[in-house]
Amino acid sequence: MTAHVDTESLFRRVFSTLGERLLIMEKTSSGIMCSAANNAAEAFFSGRILTGRTMADIFGSGAEAVEVCLADKACTADVVFEGQRLSVKTVPVGEAEWMLTLKPVTPADSFSVLPDAAAVLDSSGAIQRINSVFTKTFGWSAEESAGQAENALLGTGMDGFHTGVLPMNQSTGRLASCTAKDGSIRRVFLSYAPYQEETGLLLALYKDVTPLYNHYRELQQNEETFRLIADYTQDVIRITGADGKINYASPAHERLTGMEASFFQGKSYLTFIDKEDMAAVEERAAYALEQGVSVQVEHRLFHKGGASNWVSTTITPVCEEAETPKLIFISRDISMMKETEENLRSLAMHDELTGLANRRRFRRLMEKEMARSSRTVQEFSLLMLDCDNFKTINDTYGHAAGDEVIRIMAKRITRSVRDSDTVARMGGDEFHVLVPGAGSTEGKAVCRRILAAMEEPIVLDQVQVYVTVSIGASVYAPGKTEDTLYQESDEALYEAKMLGKQTFHIYGEEAAASSRWEKLRRILPIPRFRN
Repeated sequence: MTAHVDTESLFRRVFSTLGERLLIMEKTSSGIMCSAANNAAEAFFSGRILTGRTMADIFGSGAEAVEVCLADKACTADVVFEGQRLSVKTVPVGEAEWMLTLKPVTPADSFSVLPDAAAVLDSSGAIQRINSVFTKTFGWSAEESAGQAENALLGTGMDGFHTGVLPMNQSTGRLASCTAKDGSIRRVFLSYAPYQEETGLLLALYKDVTPLYNHYRELQQNEETFRLIADYTQDVIRITGADGKINYASPAHERLTGMEASFFQGKSYLTFIDKEDMAAVEERAAYALEQGVSVQVEHRLFHKGGASNWVSTTITPVCEEAETPKLIFISRDISMMKETEENLRSLAMHDELTGLANRRRFRRLMEKEMARSSRTVQEFSLLMLDCDNFKTINDTYGHAAGDEVIRIMAKRITRSVRDSDTVARMGGDEFHVLVPGAGSTEGKAVCRRILAAMEEPIVLDQVQVYVTVSIGASVYAPGKTEDTLYQESDEALYEAKMLGKQTFHIYGEEAAASSRWEKLRRILPIPRFRN
């Protein structure tokens, strides 16, 4: 995606730093209002905020004189502001917009120290005096310029432009090109006004705007490149030549990589990009260059400290006239977004109370294990268990205590299984365990470990509570479906409950005759409470 620079915003920033006291006035439905004022103007008005104020608010009784000037193409009005005479020069810059230049009326002895190039002309345009800035700007000395026609000396192309200044006692001005003594061209804002100290003479001021003009031209010639940079100054920017070498790296590199921008000069655009992501970035860069379109790719960017940051990179080809193509890489840090996405994925697949896999994740793992076992004809076991006396605990101690019991059960079950097994909380006090590669014998061993882990009492509010569980298990065999396994485990769990709880039962196996009386003996004291 090609970004665009706000040219008006750019020049307003330049405008605010100029040394001249400048206002931009705009005609609105509420009258003529100040739409912009540079720093020098606001300082002159004792730091007052001028934007949004009317002519009367700014110039007081002198507002009328200034408004009269606005009706002309360009002129100067003399007003008095807090006892000081001001020369307000107006120049139209739009259909209903003017730039005002404010200057205190220059005393007779201050001509030589004017900040801009200046010359005093007679009515025919011949130069009578110049100041030192004129010599510095154009190269002509006072002796060389004396008596010379200003238009011929500087080649302003302004012949006759000043002729109406003296009869009408008004100022006029415009942008002009002047040729210096060495042949170079200087862009100036040239203005003429009656010279207040001597009648019949003109004061010509040449505001040198060559650097600003050249900067503007450079921006125009490199418009697409600089617009992209201006839009993404907070992001990591790399500009490469056709050879893929970086010839510009933005300062933001230091924040995301820990290396100064100069480190990347002359290196490949893949520098500090994760090796696993390089191929994807290369493919997208080649596509952008081939198709002449912007593309995006997400990848990791190394930090010298060892970590890496996820970034979203926009790759844009730029083909300037008579130049080889270049690529602009603009990378925005999305590490926090990636972390949030990962957290959301985790929440979607894990139980919030225990951190175990939830029902959704367990069903997905079951599907994968069913597919694997079908291929390998290998057994696996599904365990289904719940707490025998959970309702009593909830009713006696409250739901907060019940939640704590669930968390402790989850930890004990997890410690009782292998690293390759999966424990999931399906809801309430119901847990499932997936035991890959385990037949009846291995499944029984896991059940015994879980039952043993539950024999230790749980302390709730300084009271020891004994919690028991019952477990039902089924073993996968070829031909069984996932629903069949769940049904068998559920029936086995019911059988374990009927055997007296705090026991397990494997579906399809016969329960020991003594199990009922053995389990009855063990559960009669349950729950047992000791202070």
